[in-house]
Amino acid sequence: GNMWFGGISGLTKISGDKLTNFSIEDGLPSTAVLSILQKKDKSLWFGTVEGLSKYDGKSFQNFTVDDGLADNTVWNMAEDGK
Repeated sequence: GNMWFGGISGLTKISGDKLTNFSIEDGLPSTAVLSILQKKDKSLWFGTVEGLSKYDGKSFQNFTVDDGLADNTVWNMAEDGK
């Protein structure tokens, strides 16, 4: 499996002995990643200071207050029971 780490300088995926870094250039809304959630359906979600981002393994889909978030800073996340 993969391990994911976020911080003020972006997002890092560790897969075996390979490190992959992700940043704004890769589609993240911000390099400050505050929270990470893997849902039961295996989708990955990242909370940043500039919005929420869903990663499908290839690209990021970003959500902000313009999409209905209460705030662009996403400190933490939890999956509902549905």
